[in-house]
Amino acid sequence: MKKTTASLIVASLFFAAPAQQKKITLVNPSTLQREEEVIEITWDKIISVYPKLDRSNFKVINAVSKKEYPYQLEHRGSTQVQSLLVQLTIPAKSTVQLELLKGKPMPVVAKTYCRYVPERKDDFAWENDKIAHRTYGRELEKTPSQMAYGIDVWVKRTDKLVLNERYKQVGDYHTDMGDGLDYYNVGHSLGAGAIAPYIQDSIWFPRNYRDWKVLDNGPLRSTFQLFFDEWTAGGTKMKMVKTISISAGSQMTKNEVSLEPTGKDSVPVVVGIIKRKDPGELLLDEKGGTLAY
Repeated sequence: MKKTTASLIVASLFFAAPAQQKKITLVNPSTLQREEEVIEITWDKIISVYPKLDRSNFKVINAVSKKEYPYQLEHRGSTQVQSLLVQLTIPAKSTVQLELLKGKPMPVVAKTYCRYVPERKDDFAWENDKIAHRTYGRELEKTPSQMAYGIDVWVKRTDKLVLNERYKQVGDYHTDMGDGLDYYNVGHSLGAGAIAPYIQDSIWFPRNYRDWKVLDNGPLRSTFQLFFDEWTAGGTKMKMVKTISISAGSQMTKNEVSLEPTGKDSVPVVVGIIKRKDPGELLLDEKGGTLAY
Protein backbone atom coordinates (compact mmCIF):
# COMPACT_ATOMS: atom_id res chain seq x y z
CA MET A 1 0.00 0.00 0.00
CA LYS A 2 1.35 3.42 -0.97
CA LYS A 3 0.53 6.84 0.39
CA THR A 4 -0.92 9.25 -2.15
CA THR A 5 0.57 12.64 -1.37
CA ALA A 6 -0.54 15.96 -2.85
CA SER A 7 1.37 19.17 -2.21
CA LEU A 8 1.20 22.78 -3.24
CA ILE A 9 4.83 23.73 -3.83
CA VAL A 10 6.26 27.17 -4.54
CA ALA A 11 9.38 27.19 -6.75
CA SER A 12 12.43 27.26 -4.49
CA LEU A 13 15.87 28.79 -4.65
CA PHE A 14 19.01 26.78 -5.31
CA PHE A 15 21.55 26.32 -2.55
CA ALA A 16 25.33 26.26 -2.70
CA ALA A 17 27.67 26.04 0.29
CA PRO A 18 31.41 26.05 -0.34
CA ALA A 19 32.70 25.03 3.09
CA GLN A 20 36.09 26.69 2.66
CA GLN A 21 34.46 30.12 2.22
CA LYS A 22 32.28 29.85 5.33
CA LYS A 23 29.42 31.36 3.35
CA ILE A 24 26.08 30.15 2.09
CA THR A 25 25.09 31.19 -1.41
CA LEU A 26 21.43 31.47 -2.40
CA VAL A 27 20.75 31.60 -6.13
CA ASN A 28 17.58 32.94 -7.76
CA PRO A 29 17.66 31.64 -11.37
CA SER A 30 14.17 32.91 -12.18
CA THR A 31 13.09 36.14 -13.84
CA LEU A 32 11.08 37.10 -10.77
CA GLN A 33 12.29 39.02 -7.74
CA ARG A 34 11.76 36.91 -4.62
CA GLU A 35 10.40 39.63 -2.37
CA GLU A 36 10.72 39.16 1.40
CA GLU A 37 10.46 35.41 0.94
CA VAL A 38 11.11 32.80 3.60
CA ILE A 39 13.99 30.62 2.38
CA GLU A 40 14.47 27.15 3.87
CA ILE A 41 17.99 25.72 4.29
CA THR A 42 18.35 22.26 5.78
CA TRP A 43 20.17 22.16 9.08
CA ASP A 44 22.57 19.50 7.78
CA LYS A 45 23.77 21.98 5.16
CA ILE A 46 24.18 24.69 7.78
CA ILE A 47 26.27 22.41 9.99
CA SER A 48 28.38 21.31 7.02
CA VAL A 49 29.50 24.94 6.64
CA TYR A 50 29.48 25.88 10.33
CA PRO A 51 30.16 22.65 12.27
CA LYS A 52 30.78 24.46 15.58
CA LEU A 53 27.78 26.80 15.35
CA ASP A 54 26.10 27.64 18.67
CA ARG A 55 22.45 27.52 17.64
CA SER A 56 21.45 29.64 20.64
CA ASN A 57 23.81 32.51 19.82
CA PHE A 58 24.23 33.46 16.16
CA LYS A 59 23.18 36.08 13.63
CA VAL A 60 22.46 35.75 9.91
CA ILE A 61 23.85 38.59 7.81
CA ASN A 62 24.38 39.54 4.18
CA ALA A 63 28.06 38.79 3.50
CA VAL A 64 28.39 41.92 1.32
CA SER A 65 26.09 44.60 2.80
CA LYS A 66 26.29 43.22 6.38
CA LYS A 67 22.51 43.61 6.67
CA GLU A 68 21.07 41.31 9.34
CA TYR A 69 18.15 39.06 8.41
CA PRO A 70 15.41 37.65 10.65
CA TYR A 71 15.43 33.88 11.00
CA GLN A 72 13.70 30.93 12.66
CA LEU A 73 14.94 27.48 13.62
CA GLU A 74 12.36 25.04 12.29
CA HIS A 75 11.79 21.79 14.19
CA ARG A 76 8.80 20.18 12.40
CA GLY A 77 7.73 18.64 15.70
CA SER A 78 11.17 17.19 16.49
CA THR A 79 13.48 18.00 19.40
CA GLN A 80 16.22 18.51 16.79
CA VAL A 81 16.46 21.48 14.44
CA GLN A 82 15.44 20.50 10.92
CA SER A 83 16.10 23.68 8.96
CA LEU A 84 17.01 27.35 9.10
CA LEU A 85 14.34 29.73 7.80
CA VAL A 86 15.56 33.15 6.67
CA GLN A 87 13.38 35.97 5.32
CA LEU A 88 15.04 38.06 2.63
CA THR A 89 14.72 39.50 -0.88
CA ILE A 90 16.70 38.14 -3.82
CA PRO A 91 16.44 40.04 -7.13
CA ALA A 92 15.82 38.14 -10.37
CA LYS A 93 18.79 36.32 -11.87
CA SER A 94 21.03 37.09 -8.91
CA THR A 95 22.58 35.63 -5.77
CA VAL A 96 22.83 36.52 -2.10
CA GLN A 97 25.61 35.29 0.16
CA LEU A 98 24.87 34.69 3.81
CA GLU A 99 27.24 34.56 6.76
CA LEU A 100 26.44 33.21 10.20
CA LEU A 101 28.22 35.11 12.95
CA LYS A 102 28.43 34.58 16.68
CA GLY A 103 26.25 37.03 18.63
CA LYS A 104 22.77 37.86 19.84
CA PRO A 105 20.33 37.96 16.89
CA MET A 106 17.92 40.78 16.20
CA PRO A 107 14.41 40.47 17.73
CA VAL A 108 12.01 38.93 15.22
CA VAL A 109 8.41 40.13 15.06
CA ALA A 110 6.00 37.19 14.80
CA LYS A 111 4.42 37.13 11.35
CA THR A 112 2.74 33.71 11.50
CA TYR A 113 0.55 31.99 14.07
CA CYS A 114 -1.69 28.94 14.43
CA ARG A 115 -3.80 27.48 17.21
CA TYR A 116 -6.71 25.30 18.24
CA VAL A 117 -9.75 27.47 19.00
CA PRO A 118 -11.92 25.88 21.72
CA GLU A 119 -13.83 29.13 22.33
CA ARG A 120 -15.46 28.75 18.89
CA LYS A 121 -16.54 25.10 18.95
CA ASP A 122 -13.22 23.53 17.87
CA ASP A 123 -11.95 25.51 14.91
CA PHE A 124 -8.29 25.33 14.02
CA ALA A 125 -7.01 28.65 12.64
CA TRP A 126 -3.78 29.92 11.11
CA GLU A 127 -2.51 33.20 9.68
CA ASN A 128 0.43 35.27 8.53
CA ASP A 129 0.92 38.95 7.76
CA LYS A 130 -1.08 38.62 4.51
CA ILE A 131 -4.05 36.32 5.08
CA ALA A 132 -5.81 34.06 7.59
CA HIS A 133 -7.65 30.73 7.42
CA ARG A 134 -9.57 28.31 9.57
CA THR A 135 -10.97 24.82 9.30
CA TYR A 136 -13.49 22.90 11.34
CA GLY A 137 -13.60 20.09 13.88
CA ARG A 138 -16.01 17.57 15.35
CA GLU A 139 -18.12 20.11 17.28
CA LEU A 140 -19.44 21.80 14.15
CA GLU A 141 -20.93 18.49 13.02
CA LYS A 142 -23.38 18.79 15.94
CA THR A 143 -24.85 21.90 14.30
CA PRO A 144 -26.09 20.69 10.89
CA SER A 145 -27.26 24.14 9.81
CA GLN A 146 -23.69 25.47 10.16
CA MET A 147 -21.85 22.37 8.98
CA ALA A 148 -18.87 23.02 6.68
CA TYR A 149 -16.06 20.83 5.32
CA GLY A 150 -13.48 22.92 3.53
CA ILE A 151 -10.96 25.66 4.32
CA ASP A 152 -12.25 29.12 5.19
CA VAL A 153 -10.61 32.43 4.23
CA TRP A 154 -10.25 35.57 6.36
CA VAL A 155 -8.99 38.45 4.25
CA LYS A 156 -6.84 41.09 5.95
CA ARG A 157 -6.26 44.85 5.62
CA THR A 158 -3.35 44.76 8.07
CA ASP A 159 -0.02 42.99 8.43
CA LYS A 160 -0.71 42.41 12.13
CA LEU A 161 -1.85 39.06 13.52
CA VAL A 162 -5.60 39.16 14.14
CA LEU A 163 -6.81 35.68 15.16
CA ASN A 164 -6.78 36.16 18.91
CA GLU A 165 -8.36 39.59 18.72
CA ARG A 166 -11.15 38.46 16.41
CA TYR A 167 -11.94 35.33 18.40
CA LYS A 168 -11.41 36.56 21.97
CA GLN A 169 -11.86 40.32 22.10
CA VAL A 170 -14.11 41.34 19.21
CA GLY A 171 -16.04 38.09 18.92
CA ASP A 172 -17.15 39.09 15.42
CA TYR A 173 -15.15 38.14 12.36
CA HIS A 174 -17.89 38.63 9.75
CA THR A 175 -17.78 42.42 10.09
CA ASP A 176 -14.88 44.52 8.84
CA MET A 177 -13.56 46.47 11.85
CA GLY A 178 -10.83 48.01 9.72
CA ASP A 179 -8.51 44.99 9.55
CA GLY A 180 -10.55 42.76 7.21
CA LEU A 181 -13.16 40.06 7.72
CA ASP A 182 -14.42 36.55 7.00
CA TYR A 183 -16.58 36.99 3.90
CA TYR A 184 -16.08 33.51 2.49
CA ASN A 185 -18.85 30.92 2.30
CA VAL A 186 -17.56 27.35 2.69
CA GLY A 187 -20.58 25.17 3.44
CA HIS A 188 -20.57 21.66 1.97
CA SER A 189 -17.63 22.32 -0.33
CA LEU A 190 -13.84 22.12 -0.53
CA GLY A 191 -13.65 25.79 0.40
CA ALA A 192 -10.24 27.23 -0.50
CA GLY A 193 -7.98 24.35 -1.43
CA ALA A 194 -9.20 21.32 0.52
CA ILE A 195 -8.69 17.88 -1.01
CA ALA A 196 -10.87 14.75 -1.16
CA PRO A 197 -11.10 11.43 -3.05
CA TYR A 198 -13.03 11.56 -6.35
CA ILE A 199 -14.58 8.16 -7.07
CA GLN A 200 -17.58 7.20 -9.22
CA ASP A 201 -18.07 10.82 -10.32
CA SER A 202 -18.49 11.93 -6.71
CA ILE A 203 -16.47 13.83 -4.12
CA TRP A 204 -16.20 11.77 -0.93
CA PHE A 205 -15.74 14.21 1.93
CA PRO A 206 -14.23 13.02 5.20
CA ARG A 207 -15.76 14.16 8.43
CA ASN A 208 -14.08 17.17 10.01
CA TYR A 209 -10.70 16.80 11.69
CA ARG A 210 -10.51 14.87 14.98
CA ASP A 211 -7.10 15.73 16.42
CA TRP A 212 -4.34 18.25 15.89
CA LYS A 213 -0.65 18.80 16.59
CA VAL A 214 1.41 22.01 16.31
CA LEU A 215 4.89 21.33 14.87
CA ASP A 216 6.21 24.93 14.79
CA ASN A 217 4.56 28.22 15.65
CA GLY A 218 6.39 31.19 14.16
CA PRO A 219 7.77 33.69 14.00
CA LEU A 220 8.37 33.13 10.25
CA ARG A 221 6.56 29.84 9.65
CA SER A 222 3.84 27.96 11.49
CA THR A 223 3.18 24.29 10.77
CA PHE A 224 0.58 21.92 12.21
CA GLN A 225 -1.06 18.59 11.50
CA LEU A 226 -4.73 17.62 11.35
CA PHE A 227 -5.81 14.00 11.81
CA PHE A 228 -9.04 12.52 10.43
CA ASP A 229 -11.06 9.45 11.33
CA GLU A 230 -11.17 6.65 8.79
CA TRP A 231 -14.07 6.95 6.37
CA THR A 232 -15.40 5.09 3.31
CA ALA A 233 -15.15 6.64 -0.15
CA GLY A 234 -16.87 4.72 -2.94
CA GLY A 235 -16.38 1.43 -1.11
CA THR A 236 -12.73 2.11 -0.18
CA LYS A 237 -11.68 2.88 3.37
CA MET A 238 -9.53 5.99 3.68
CA LYS A 239 -7.18 7.46 6.27
CA MET A 240 -5.92 11.02 6.02
CA VAL A 241 -3.41 13.33 7.71
CA LYS A 242 -2.86 16.92 6.63
CA THR A 243 0.36 18.82 7.31
CA ILE A 244 -0.32 22.53 6.81
CA SER A 245 2.22 25.35 6.91
CA ILE A 246 2.11 29.09 6.30
CA SER A 247 5.15 31.34 5.89
CA ALA A 248 5.59 35.06 6.42
CA GLY A 249 5.04 37.26 3.39
CA SER A 250 3.15 34.65 1.35
CA GLN A 251 -0.47 34.61 0.16
CA MET A 252 -0.24 30.82 -0.04
CA THR A 253 -0.62 27.98 2.43
CA LYS A 254 1.26 24.73 1.80
CA ASN A 255 -1.05 21.77 2.33
CA GLU A 256 0.56 18.31 2.26
CA VAL A 257 -2.03 15.55 2.33
CA SER A 258 -1.20 11.94 3.15
CA LEU A 259 -4.13 9.82 1.94
CA GLU A 260 -4.08 6.06 2.53
CA PRO A 261 -6.65 3.97 0.61
CA THR A 262 -7.00 0.47 2.08
CA GLY A 263 -6.18 -2.20 -0.49
CA LYS A 264 -5.22 0.21 -3.27
CA ASP A 265 -2.02 1.85 -4.41
CA SER A 266 -3.75 5.12 -5.24
CA VAL A 267 -7.06 6.86 -5.77
CA PRO A 268 -8.04 9.92 -7.85
CA VAL A 269 -8.47 13.09 -5.82
CA VAL A 270 -9.78 16.59 -6.36
CA VAL A 271 -8.62 19.88 -4.92
CA GLY A 272 -10.88 22.84 -5.37
CA ILE A 273 -12.02 26.34 -4.56
CA ILE A 274 -15.64 27.39 -4.16
CA LYS A 275 -16.99 29.94 -6.63
CA ARG A 276 -18.55 33.12 -5.28
CA LYS A 277 -21.81 34.73 -6.39
CA ASP A 278 -19.86 37.76 -7.61
CA PRO A 279 -18.40 37.80 -11.14
CA GLY A 280 -15.02 36.04 -11.23
CA GLU A 281 -12.36 34.84 -13.63
CA LEU A 282 -11.06 31.28 -13.99
CA LEU A 283 -7.48 30.67 -15.09
CA LEU A 284 -6.41 27.12 -15.99
CA ASP A 285 -2.96 26.01 -17.12
CA GLU A 286 -3.22 22.25 -17.49
CA LYS A 287 0.33 21.90 -18.83
CA GLY A 288 1.80 23.80 -15.88
CA GLY A 289 -0.62 22.24 -13.40
CA THR A 290 -2.04 25.55 -12.17
CA LEU A 291 -5.62 26.55 -11.45
CA ALA A 292 -6.62 30.02 -10.26
CA TYR A 293 -9.94 31.71 -9.59
